[in-house]
Amino acid sequence: MKLFISILFLFSLIFFESTHIKAEEKSKDVSFLKASGQLPETVSSLKFSAVAYSAEGKLYLINQLQPTVLVLDKKMNFVGEFFTGLENPTSIAVDSGERIIVADATGNMVSIIGSTGQIVTKFKTWRPYSVATLSDGKIVITSPRKSGLIHLYDRKGTKLKSFGDAAILADTIQQSRFLNRGKVAADSADNIFYVSEFTVNPNIKKFSSDGKLLMQAPIEGDTVNVQRVFGKQLALNAKQDELTGAVLVNTISVDRVTGHLWIGMNGSSKYGSVYQYDSQGNKLSEIALTTRVSTGKAIVSASVKALSVQNNSLFASTEFGTNNYVPTNTLSNKDINIDQCGIPQIWDDCTVTCRSGTSTDTISCKSRLAGSLNISDKVIVAKSCSSGGSRADCSVTLCDKTTGDRTQHSASVECPPPILRDPSEEDEEGQQS
Repeated sequence: MKLFISILFLFSLIFFESTHIKAEEKSKDVSFLKASGQLPETVSSLKFSAVAYSAEGKLYLINQLQPTVLVLDKKMNFVGEFFTGLENPTSIAVDSGERIIVADATGNMVSIIGSTGQIVTKFKTWRPYSVATLSDGKIVITSPRKSGLIHLYDRKGTKLKSFGDAAILADTIQQSRFLNRGKVAADSADNIFYVSEFTVNPNIKKFSSDGKLLMQAPIEGDTVNVQRVFGKQLALNAKQDELTGAVLVNTISVDRVTGHLWIGMNGSSKYGSVYQYDSQGNKLSEIALTTRVSTGKAIVSASVKALSVQNNSLFASTEFGTNNYVPTNTLSNKDINIDQCGIPQIWDDCTVTCRSGTSTDTISCKSRLAGSLNISDKVIVAKSCSSGGSRADCSVTLCDKTTGDRTQHSASVECPPPILRDPSEEDEEGQQS
């Protein structure tokens, strides 16, 4: 059986390698967007792990440094902050009643918060990597399991159904489920978009609210090609049974006015780190987000960490901070600063401690990431680490000393479960606290 799975995995790698040529053909000209500069400094200087617009136009942002949610009104004024009741919140959505849904994947918990900041309820569910909401208040959660990729819950956190088949992407079930992680968003018609997170199988899936697969399309372009090379090396270096992957997609958002899907990725300052697709999976544009620097020119982001879009207005958090963008507010190449790397950074370790019975093992996310990159003639200009529970996520931004081009790469590692548990079992689902 293991030989059969290995053959399928090898075939999948060959297939995705064959799409590499198609990806280059389907790249589009990059538009460089200028930040609007409308945000208060107390917000623009912060970095956020997730962000979501509400139907009323408010913005809800998960603070990357502490487990709180910040709230901005339509004019981008800071109007409040409240605790999530979670240790490591990483995904957020807002329903039509202005309830805030926040997920903690490492803590296996989802928190439902009222519009005034009070916690309405919390419920346990296995690895809620990403959340979205439907028009009737139902909650959509992604978590690769035996029962499916996507799981639908009612307003109180009771599981209703699961759907979406996982691809065979590795030799073991644990590894394959890990590599099937993805992001989720929903449009105004309650269509559900699932976008794979890792480089091994970058694609978009569109489902109806009852779980029917409506569309599937590959994610292609120069940014994907850059990350795919890194991802293949990371896979080759991975130890047997290790849960690790190269992160391509950090965030997605569906503009409920236009129905367009926006994808924020790890990328390069040479190419766009945001792709825009129509509702049928056709790529419309490649976008690079910029930030103004002291020289008067703009510096291009190599990564988009969090993104939410409403009526073609983009709110995004990058390695330089947080800004608002409008697709018509573009810059020309002469306005872009590409010839300096900035101050080199010290790259600290990033680890997670795994426990199995009485034994412990420490996995270094940094060493997995560094061992898969060619850092000769490169300067480390930014890095990050998020470690909690059984998971660690790390990233590094490298700048080419000769050209000034920057690329950002990210890896995610998880402790393997001591036994293979089926998360659809009753003891892991729908437990409220």
